[in-house]
Amino acid sequence: MHSHSQDMKTILLTLIISSFCFHLKAQQTNNEINHIIDSVRIKYEIPAMAVAVIKTHTCYYGIGGTSKLNGTDTLTLKSKFHLGSNTKAITSFIAMKMIENHEIKPETKLVELIPELSNINKVYKNTTLGDLLSHNAKIQPYTGGAEYQKLPEIKGTISEKRMQFAEFVLNEQEVEKGTYSNAGYTIAALMLEKASNKSFEELVKKTMNDLELKYFIGFPNKEDIKNPWGHWKEDNKLVPLSPGHSYKLKDYMISAGDISMNIVDYSKFIQLNLKGLLSEDNFLKSDNYKMLHFGLNGYSYGWGNTEIDTNKISYHDGSAGTYYCHTIIIPYKKTAIVVMANSAEDKQVAGMYKLRELMIGKYGS
Repeated sequence: MHSHSQDMKTILLTLIISSFCFHLKAQQTNNEINHIIDSVRIKYEIPAMAVAVIKTHTCYYGIGGTSKLNGTDTLTLKSKFHLGSNTKAITSFIAMKMIENHEIKPETKLVELIPELSNINKVYKNTTLGDLLSHNAKIQPYTGGAEYQKLPEIKGTISEKRMQFAEFVLNEQEVEKGTYSNAGYTIAALMLEKASNKSFEELVKKTMNDLELKYFIGFPNKEDIKNPWGHWKEDNKLVPLSPGHSYKLKDYMISAGDISMNIVDYSKFIQLNLKGLLSEDNFLKSDNYKMLHFGLNGYSYGWGNTEIDTNKISYHDGSAGTYYCHTIIIPYKKTAIVVMANSAEDKQVAGMYKLRELMIGKYGS
């Protein structure tokens, strides 16, 4: 559930200097794009990949590979991938809808909404929802496994676990403002629960139902064995993790990075954001999409951002170590791109960016 801190300006430059021109049927894959995916996938040893080029009125897809290394189940457009930290954009999206509905405000203070959390490190007394969603709350990151070893036993319902986790984390030593924090997003979910009187899981379900999007909480092969399996390195070899493997994310931290979606439904969500940034009101008001993506410089609310030649771009990478998802939205090109894979080793991530460059070279004008 980390966001890779590569120099985005360097990474994005090739993308930004090109535009895309496709003459493809939407809602099905294109053989030419599939061929490009396969050439990259084989070279970089990526078991499965899905790609989308998203325009304001249509989306174009490519897929390739099998659900696991040396497996026989090939991908379809319904195959779900793990979004990792790209889940944060969904959490912030839910928060913004609640803000529009006057259920909560960005400046709502944690301890005012949840007074039982008043006995915490005083540095967090004025922490707001906006601080949590923008990683400005000075909360410990919880981006690595070792951090979880210090936690006390946490039990009960998922919402009760979220509360116990918050009580522990908010009594820890503060860190530097701007520290990327999965814990902060977990506490943000707790605020949304208190403001709505619904569990965060219920909020996700309602939002996805309203948008008519399919999703799964957890690694996708736990829902269906034919969905892509995550992979990691063991003895220097890439190995798939079975649905029964013990590795999983904490159930109370879904808001930070544990939603899975297929390329088509996730692209519909991203398309809403693209259109919103181009001044269209849809599920959210256009001004609120602009706030989510560009309200703060560098990292706003669930989205990183930068500028190339005064043109704003937003992006996010997500991975829990066994899948990888990269999303970039380029409003001035009226284009967004999603690349998904079921491995997150450095070699595979390099292949994902290489694929994007090849697509630009092939289809850019």
